[in-house]
Amino acid sequence: MNTVNYITPSDGDIYLVNNQTYVNYGGTDFDKIYNNITVDDSLENIFAGAAKEFGINENFLKAVAQAESGFDPDAVSYCGAQGIMQLMPYTAESYGVTDPFDARQNVYAGAQMLSELAVVQYRSMEECLRMKKRLIISARLMIY
Repeated sequence: MNTVNYITPSDGDIYLVNNQTYVNYGGTDFDKIYNNITVDDSLENIFAGAAKEFGINENFLKAVAQAESGFDPDAVSYCGAQGIMQLMPYTAESYGVTDPFDARQNVYAGAQMLSELAVVQYRSMEECLRMKKRLIISARLMIY
């Protein structure tokens, strides 16, 4: 029996997987929404560099920036989050940001944080699957 699964590798595109054959069906929702967004050329280069360095979809980073600050490097939220990616001061400091209003530092720190969160979630999912497998095996042994 053939199984078709969806996978999302680090390039951000979604692929159908069937017998080791990858079929790209057109990218992510972020690509569909944010491919046509225009930002300042300097910001464009910052997002492209951060996405490449941390293996995150560039349009995903732009979506986060749009939602968090509307691409305003001087944005400050009511609770104190700062810059384009709306980093809290402690978080910014922990990622080595010396000026949270510097677009490059802020976007790179946000990209690094999102990348690390993705890895943590992936590992957590793997652990859940291992636990589920152990529970199924234990339940089967109890039945017998």
